[in-house]
Amino acid sequence: MRGSRSSGNGVLEVATQWAPAFPLERWNLLRNPAGSGQMRATARGIEVRTPRSPYATALTYAPLIASVTGRYRFALQYSDRSGRFAFGARPADDSRCLAVDAYGHHSGDIREMGFWIDLAKGDKILLRVANNNNNGPGAASFRIQKFSAFEIDPVPGAPPLVSQ
Repeated sequence: MRGSRSSGNGVLEVATQWAPAFPLERWNLLRNPAGSGQMRATARGIEVRTPRSPYATALTYAPLIASVTGRYRFALQYSDRSGRFAFGARPADDSRCLAVDAYGHHSGDIREMGFWIDLAKGDKILLRVANNNNNGPGAASFRIQKFSAFEIDPVPGAPPLVSQ
């Protein structure tokens, strides 16, 4: 990923290594009327506590722009503490959900949430982490250890999921 200091956007670029890690410091705490969560950088990752409201958004990643048309996989590796959360993507206008993982799976000794999105060159997306407590008020607590994304060759003629 390449970042732009002036716009705050990151650019999704074709990488020479498999699933390169993106900078964790580009995660930002979102202020919301339901109450704010907490985020603290540590040597082992980012400690997160979501707001108590059942589906309140806690974090957003710097906007990402696709440098080439293709199918992208986004993955968030984390350690559970308590509660449930969801990891997803939205278009730049924040109008709807494009993809979300609310369950995750084990990947070795840690857990991972991930999803695929078809993007056209120039598409901008917002990645979000939100509380996913179906039982009412209660915060989720976890540590983000790694965030990664990669692009694979698209199916010829397949339309992108996100359009500008």
